[in-house]
Amino acid sequence: MEWEAPIPAWIESISIDMDEEMPDLSSKPVAKPKAKPGRRPRHKVDVDPSGSNQRRKNKQRGYEKDYRIRMKKKRLQDEAEWIRLETQTRNMLTKRTSVRYLQLLQEERALREAEVLDSCFLADIQALLLWGGTTAPSREVREQLNSLPSLRRCHTFEFSW
Repeated sequence: MEWEAPIPAWIESISIDMDEEMPDLSSKPVAKPKAKPGRRPRHKVDVDPSGSNQRRKNKQRGYEKDYRIRMKKKRLQDEAEWIRLETQTRNMLTKRTSVRYLQLLQEERALREAEVLDSCFLADIQALLLWGGTTAPSREVREQLNSLPSLRRCHTFEFSW
């Protein structure tokens, strides 16, 4: 609800210093909170702190008596496996073919492919010259070939029972 009446004169006469009222938040607090001590202090010394936990684990495990032995064996087996794999990889790396040899093989393969491509182009040109029908003799050859009996379009099998 809004204040609609004129502000009384006595309110304006009151001077409130906000710095006195507001606490200074920029400074650190003086009183530090501390946990209250327990009712009576303990004097018992834990002789084997990890033993109780281990016993608890054993109790929880129950059915696995040789857990640590089994884990130790597994670790040794894994170590042996890793050593074996490392020897295999080292042998492979020592016996691998050199990069230069692989480059030469690739070059030779490329040359062979180029040679085959050239021979294919030559054969294609010769076939066009022979059977293209552009010259009179090739036209005759084409006619002779067309007059030969052709293969059937789809394979049919005649069974003799």
